[in-house]
Amino acid sequence: MTNKKIGRNSLCPCGSGKKYKKCCLRIIDTDNQIKILLNETMKDLPDVRYEYGVNRDKLGEKISAEDIGILHDGFFVDKVCFDKKKELIEKISSYDLKNTDITIIKKDFNELIEGEIKTPIPLAPTKFFRVRKNDIQHGLITGFSNTNELKYPPANFVKTIGRLNDVGESIFYAAPLYKTAVEECHINNNDFFTLSEYELKNKNEPIYFWALGIDRVIFKFNFPRSENTYEYQCFMGELKSIEDKGIQKFLFDEFTKEVAKDEEYNYKTTVALASRYLEKKNTGIIYTSIACNSKVVNLALPPKVFDDNLIATKCWLCQKKDNKISFLQESKKIDSTTGKIHW
Repeated sequence: MTNKKIGRNSLCPCGSGKKYKKCCLRIIDTDNQIKILLNETMKDLPDVRYEYGVNRDKLGEKISAEDIGILHDGFFVDKVCFDKKKELIEKISSYDLKNTDITIIKKDFNELIEGEIKTPIPLAPTKFFRVRKNDIQHGLITGFSNTNELKYPPANFVKTIGRLNDVGESIFYAAPLYKTAVEECHINNNDFFTLSEYELKNKNEPIYFWALGIDRVIFKFNFPRSENTYEYQCFMGELKSIEDKGIQKFLFDEFTKEVAKDEEYNYKTTVALASRYLEKKNTGIIYTSIACNSKVVNLALPPKVFDDNLIATKCWLCQKKDNKISFLQESKKIDSTTGKIHW
């Protein structure tokens, strides 16, 4: 039997009624495993790992080429867009961050991550922990009497830029491990501090988090019991794209960079990147704890997301001594309505 060459404009032999070039020339559907025959434009893309994304609702059906996009480096883009994104990375990397307005950086990051495929993951950490140092006045410890003093600071009190917040922006920073919260607050030996604990108001309704500066190893170590959901599988695939050392690797490195004291202007890039995700409704961010050598994670929530989802449950007056944490006093009760702490 001789195979006859099928013309591009001929009817497809599959019986779809479409021209061959619009049907099986570009798609082969075998046992629900979709393969794509790359055209000449796509062959010009850099020689790195590729994954193929399809509309999951159409798996197993006869679908058209227009339903398929090439997922490369965590993005749905073509070669021209990738060239532009490379130029943007060079532009961002060349900035004198101390003297560059953050609005310019935000604009560039918005353009850089346009077309990015990113999945927020539903997480319900058992506890959220936060730390605030206690002052010592005339030899006496100044205590906190209300949980409003321990949660996110009012916007007008935020005088310095942080990893996720600009000046005048409130963020609730916390950690799922209390020791991480202590390290993030840079507690020194002999310091007194108050550790506050928070839980979800509704434990059956998780918060959706965007992962920034997180790789697969860090995520699996910190959230080993995450459900094997469709979102989780997508998320693992997206984190894998960091290993391609492309745009996602640049974003990962940028978000996990160490920033020296008095050089907080270097946070402008991470603030710009985070702002794109924090504007999404009812979501937060998980990110790597640099203070803990990038082995564990921190959590960040906008004020409204905190107010809608979390409630303070306990407080402890603590002291760090000989690099160990001493729990000196535990709150007896916290008024859920007023936030008053009864010691």
